Amino acid sequence: MLAAGIIVLCIASIIRAWGLLNYKRGPGAAALIASGPVLVIVSTLSIILGLVGAILIGSETSFFVGLIVFVAFWFLSGIWFSFLEFIGL
Repeated sequence: MLAAGIIVLCIASIIRAWGLLNYKRGPGAAALIASGPVLVIVSTLSIILGLVGAILIGSETSFFVGLIVFVAFWFLSGIWFSFLEFIGL
């Protein structure tokens, strides 16, 4: 469960970073698939996945570790944002 939580958390943070990157670019320069409603759905799903990952990790460790992991999810999204911007996605 712990490994599954870490994998889900990483996938969720990458999806959130991609959504933030396309939101920053605006509708003209963003990818065709990244329209306004799609970005809202992607953002909501990534936050739900982040919660699921934090719950999976928290169920194996403790409640406070789960909370710390969810906060780390927000910071990890910022790191992925910079990386995705650097490679040109």
